[in-house]
Amino acid sequence: MVDNSTVARPYADAIFKHALETNSLDSWSDFLNNLNLICSDSIIQALIADPKQDKQLTEKIISDILDKQLKTENKNLFQLLSKNQRLSVAGEIYQQYEEQKAKHQDIIDVKVKTAFKITKKETDNLTKSLKIKLGSNIRIQSEIDKSLIGGIIVQAGDLVIDNSIRNKIQKISIALA
Repeated sequence: MVDNSTVARPYADAIFKHALETNSLDSWSDFLNNLNLICSDSIIQALIADPKQDKQLTEKIISDILDKQLKTENKNLFQLLSKNQRLSVAGEIYQQYEEQKAKHQDIIDVKVKTAFKITKKETDNLTKSLKIKLGSNIRIQSEIDKSLIGGIIVQAGDLVIDNSIRNKIQKISIALA
């Protein structure tokens, strides 16, 4: 069986190239995000996956949900994905498109885990520090993880900075053992 990322790649590449040429990166992001959200719904997933389901009916249902956002080029892509039975990889297409867009815009997505909610000022300071350290624009995604006890874990691609209390306790425990 073919991997979803392999199936999605040519679609994501073509969409990204077209979006660059037409200066429509953000509108394609919005469309692909909405298509992803719809196609990841459990009921829609069941319709897409059911070989007995009328594919035209499934396409009509999704099309009706997307109706206001379907420009001609969006509609063409949607119909192509539907015809080729590729709606199931809409999420992967969206993800790959967003990765290409971030790379093009020199943006690094950074995941930040903290034990408590961080303030806007703390987020801004962290963004400035990481921008200097990584040499790129930073987009932070925050997550609260009470098990950290305190401190922070920052993950930017392969780089992981674990400055959590939980990690420090584990290191002390290993040193004492």
